[in-house]
Amino acid sequence: MTLLSWIILLVVSAVLATAAQFLFFRAGWIVGEVMLLGPFAITWQLPFFVWGLMIFGLAVSLWMTEYRGQHFPARQGSPA
Repeated sequence: MTLLSWIILLVVSAVLATAAQFLFFRAGWIVGEVMLLGPFAITWQLPFFVWGLMIFGLAVSLWMTEYRGQHFPARQGSPA
């Protein structure tokens, strides 16, 4: 294996390990939250989730409006 192959393998394994840690942490957090606050904890979390989705949607919309012309040219052709 070349050095580049080893680096790619290391990066992919690090990303997968980080994702697994996050999922386990988040699952534990939710279980603990339901144990402490009861099964109706979702009722006060739902507005925050919706608010976060709205902010994310606005950010994506603004980014696409601002940078779409730079990254996705409308016409095909050679730059020459």
